Amino acid sequence: MIEEIYTAFKEAGISDERAKSVAKALTNSGDEFDDPDLEWEIAYRRFNEINKWVKKIKDTQTLLQWLVGFNLVLTMVTLFLLLRGG
Repeated sequence: MIEEIYTAFKEAGISDERAKSVAKALTNSGDEFDDPDLEWEIAYRRFNEINKWVKKIKDTQTLLQWLVGFNLVLTMVTLFLLLRGG
């Protein structure tokens, strides 16, 4: 806990417990990036999450391509049969 933050909160009229908890929270807020290994771990997890999203989008795109292709073939066959019969 940073003593200056705690003192500033106490002078502002915040209760003792609340000032301690806020000072501790502010002190611990930047700790996750102090450790390079943890920073790489966080980046790796984010990369894997983005990779999953990209795979899901690619799967959806493949499905849509098949649906559009099937629709195009069905439309062409229908037009062919209509124009041939007339």
